[in-house]
Amino acid sequence: MKIFTLFILLFQITIFTFTFSLFGHSGTIWQLQINGKYLYSSASDGVVNVWDKDSNNLLLSIYSHNSWARALFVDEKFIIVGGYKPDGNLKIYDKKTGKLIKLFHSEGSIFTIYANKNYIVFGGSDNKVYIINRETLKLIDKHSFHSRWIRDLIIINNQLISCGDDGKVIIYDIYTHTLINSISLSGRIIKLLNINQKIYAVSNLGKIYDLNSKKVVFSLNNFTSASADGKFIYTGNNLGELYILNTKFELIDHLKIAIDSIISIASTSNLIFIGTSGGKIIKYNLKDNSIINFLNNFSLIKKIFIDGKYLYVLKNSGTLISYDIETGKNFIKNFSDNITNIFVQNGNIYYSTSENKVISPEGNVIFESENGISLIFKFKNLLFLGTFGEIYVFKDYTLENYIEIPNSWPISYYIGKEKIKIGTNTGEIIEYDIETSEIDKTKISNSPIVKILEGNIYVNFDGTIYNNKSLILKINHNIFDGELFNNHLIFGTEDGITIFNMKTKKISEIQSEYPVVSIVEKNKFLYVSLSNGDIDIFDEKFKEYGKLTEEELKIVTVDLSSDGNYVVTGGADKKVKLWKVENKNLILQKSFAGHNDWIRTIKFIGSNLIASGSSDNTIKIWNYDGKLIKTLSYHSGYVWTLEYKDGILYSGGWDNRLFAYDLNHEKLIFETKFKAPITCIKLFDNKLIISFINGEIGALNLNDLKYEKLFSAESTIWSFDIYDKYLAAGNEQGECFLYDLKKSKIIKKFQAHRTTIFSIKLANNKIITASSDNTIKIFDFEGNLKGMVSDFTLSVLAIAIDPIRNYIITSSGKNPIILQIP
Repeated sequence: MKIFTLFILLFQITIFTFTFSLFGHSGTIWQLQINGKYLYSSASDGVVNVWDKDSNNLLLSIYSHNSWARALFVDEKFIIVGGYKPDGNLKIYDKKTGKLIKLFHSEGSIFTIYANKNYIVFGGSDNKVYIINRETLKLIDKHSFHSRWIRDLIIINNQLISCGDDGKVIIYDIYTHTLINSISLSGRIIKLLNINQKIYAVSNLGKIYDLNSKKVVFSLNNFTSASADGKFIYTGNNLGELYILNTKFELIDHLKIAIDSIISIASTSNLIFIGTSGGKIIKYNLKDNSIINFLNNFSLIKKIFIDGKYLYVLKNSGTLISYDIETGKNFIKNFSDNITNIFVQNGNIYYSTSENKVISPEGNVIFESENGISLIFKFKNLLFLGTFGEIYVFKDYTLENYIEIPNSWPISYYIGKEKIKIGTNTGEIIEYDIETSEIDKTKISNSPIVKILEGNIYVNFDGTIYNNKSLILKINHNIFDGELFNNHLIFGTEDGITIFNMKTKKISEIQSEYPVVSIVEKNKFLYVSLSNGDIDIFDEKFKEYGKLTEEELKIVTVDLSSDGNYVVTGGADKKVKLWKVENKNLILQKSFAGHNDWIRTIKFIGSNLIASGSSDNTIKIWNYDGKLIKTLSYHSGYVWTLEYKDGILYSGGWDNRLFAYDLNHEKLIFETKFKAPITCIKLFDNKLIISFINGEIGALNLNDLKYEKLFSAESTIWSFDIYDKYLAAGNEQGECFLYDLKKSKIIKKFQAHRTTIFSIKLANNKIITASSDNTIKIFDFEGNLKGMVSDFTLSVLAIAIDPIRNYIITSSGKNPIILQIP
């Protein structure tokens, strides 16, 4: 067995780890940078993405850090990325070659980077500003004039100007290494704006200061980000609102552009790019007022593949599931690695791993690459492997040939009788003659070729379809996949399926609730994978024939009765299920049907009733026998959270409304509307603590209904819990906050997970978190990890705690399970 490794590794050169995806980030967009025709973005998924800012296509994904890629600076020579602890390193890469030139270690997390022709500077949570000589790449100075985290840096002539959470703006002579001035302002200073060589400071309290006069030149309620170019000033807030000012600080436009916080802004030539806490990149065109959302990593499914009677589903989590298409039964394939790509032939599985290794069906390493494996397929005894810039051809696991495709990814293929065709993300077709090994390259478009059909039909991501080099069709959607089925061209889009009849030239659509990300055909049936993980099946007349669904997706909410004897669950199957606890087992007692959409929240109320809230905008009250007692329909959006005490049922929803309903007297007590959707509510003393989708947590006084903001987690909080005087909350960035409700302050903040925390509980002086990284973790109040359960194959969406028996109740999929707290 021969193993082939890219030649660069032989020289021990550290470079970017590249990979390719049609989609984008799965976490908060911390930084946006424009350089030439490219938009660079860094996010909490540890990735820097490179986009074509005009076509909106994702060109490259760069895995720079093992934690957040928190800070970013790009110029004509370097890509410089700063990480969040524990990978709090500054990494300087050569922009052309991808080679890591220099690494600098920080004692904290890096929040900001700036460079000019002489210097590279950075700062962050260790309260220090570091100064690097750009030519020698040596650290020449650092200063510690800030007492809290540093948020932004800029160099003007000899002045290095920094700002931070201490409310200070420090002006430092970068030539003489001396302090010029220290200016104190109100709030956290999050951004510095250079407007015609004059510096302005932006406060999180919604104020923009002229640094010369210290006067406020513009004010609003709050700012989470700001940017300026030669014409305009752009500010964003935690409600997703964008404000556009002229250089005289006069408001000229305002729009609600996102549902979550605006974290980063970049602009050029009448184009504004917005990065949000939810992982979205939005492009706003000032000329025509158009708004375009870049794709983010929304799909549970990466690709599907049929071999024989089995349908293989590769999930973005790295899990591989197979369905028997005759019975619908599914099996999880057990691999020791996270899988990133697959090819299956006669039951033999070839796959690539997150470490960029290609594994044979025998379990041996065939190939290792520094970059991701974007293509695997086999024809006769030839195995084709594609990565960034190269296609390798193996014969009996020995390298036979390779094809150079500079700055491109091979992403699609077609096997003919004598020739292989491969499509790239840059719109090129590579034709390879199997007998002569001759190579021919043809430019088709500037868009990724996602599918090659019948050898000469090229389906492009931008919605164009070519027959050879002739455009034959253009649809108004991005296309994720395509298939030829019953003399129709079928395309998977964000809205469902688009069908083109090749005889009549007519177009029809089948809309779906979720985007269609992959399509395959087998035995006159069409298998269509949705981003939520389901597989829809259509017959040859395009009538829905059936569905393959992974039962593990069902449970999204769970609660434990006060006596610890019963568990109630709800989820995607729209059913309330009551379970009895018997010797650490859960026995299903009753299943209640009545909701028309997902059940989002479930709650035991009193001694014998259950309340359920749903995406159908209703709350239903049931008894333990499954009898529907009452339906409450006062919400106009998803009912997301419930709380109960002394006959009063409180509910919060995505209509931004909070209701209090007296169940004993069957009347509404009060209704309060907020500025953002509500994600969780809990009672504390005579207050209702509330979290919102924008990351804010506040308290509603139930005596006078006055609301007070407590703190902001800066990204969505899906869950929090209260024990004694402590509140624990987790956000979409995987951060955990421990808040003292008596002292009204955050007493601990730590990184619990790298991805979203969906559920959090407090019990016996422990913090228990459940996350989309498929783990449950247990921490003490100092943030020390005390235990972890990691053998889940899916995101852990909900947990309940029995503090007496030290149990965690959660879901392994379609059924709840009981775990012992370590």
